[in-house]
Amino acid sequence: MMTSSGGKSVQGGSSSGDGSGGDSGGSASGTTSHMGGTGAHAGTGGSGDASGEEPRGGTESRGGSDARGGSGAQAGASPEGGAGTGGSSGGLGGVPAGAGGVALGGSAGTVVAAGQGGMAGGPDTSKRCTPVSVIDDMEDSDHLICATQMRNGDWWTAAGPNRSIDPPTDQDFPAYALGSSARSGSLYGMHLSGTGFGHTDDDWASLGFFLAGKVDYSLASYTGIAFYAKATTPLTIQVTFATATTTPTSEGGDCTSDCNDHYAYGAAFTTSWQEVLVPFASLAQEGWGIKPKDLEHTLFVYFGFVGSTDANSPASFDFLIDDVRLY
Repeated sequence: MMTSSGGKSVQGGSSSGDGSGGDSGGSASGTTSHMGGTGAHAGTGGSGDASGEEPRGGTESRGGSDARGGSGAQAGASPEGGAGTGGSSGGLGGVPAGAGGVALGGSAGTVVAAGQGGMAGGPDTSKRCTPVSVIDDMEDSDHLICATQMRNGDWWTAAGPNRSIDPPTDQDFPAYALGSSARSGSLYGMHLSGTGFGHTDDDWASLGFFLAGKVDYSLASYTGIAFYAKATTPLTIQVTFATATTTPTSEGGDCTSDCNDHYAYGAAFTTSWQEVLVPFASLAQEGWGIKPKDLEHTLFVYFGFVGSTDANSPASFDFLIDDVRLY
């Protein structure tokens, strides 16, 4: 989905699942939508609506189910059962339709060292998805976020055209078994890797999740988002929030011009587990599509690797995300 003026949004391409055909075309000049495809996965365990189209540009889109659960927003403590370190994230992508910059924002991510932890047996599944501020702890090993506080979406990946990533963009995928990378009290996380990347507008890849299926979700009662992350090589990952204000109408938002300049935060991921804190106050746009920071109507969040913004970015990458929560 393309709008005008030279930026790149992050969303995937054609969707698999219950929705119908994708819209990878673009109008106007130079903005690439990185989110994507049409259709919405109903997601098991909820009452998802899989009949309508949810157009998202680029490579992949998953809508999640529409089950609702929980009450009142509430910030909670970290859901970690044990200590850990690290930070990693990735952007969302789509097929570009013209030249343009990459819609990135924010300053370098804050990482909080959290002591190296070993595998101390399996996690306590009786405490899964608690407190209610937890978006996903991945310990159920599926592709859905926690159905709590009216949140109920799923995870997806996306990438630029002809770019190779794992998990691929055309299927649902389970949580990733951390194995030797497991943190104390955590055996599963989310994973994204890619090879053959360069420094053009097509060189991006994303790992993200919808917050409430095909509808927006309010983050206004929270201060920020936190997660644990680890990368095989040091990376800067764009933690990006797509809101109704910055997302074009063709992709489920309200934006009609200069769209896809989403609010983002550049987080530094290291080779050891770190807790990454992303304060909402530090989110920023690239600046070519200025819109209000409308976090009351957030559609999805993604972790984006974008090769075109850094001449020194690696040709391949591999990172892990774990225990995503609001605070």
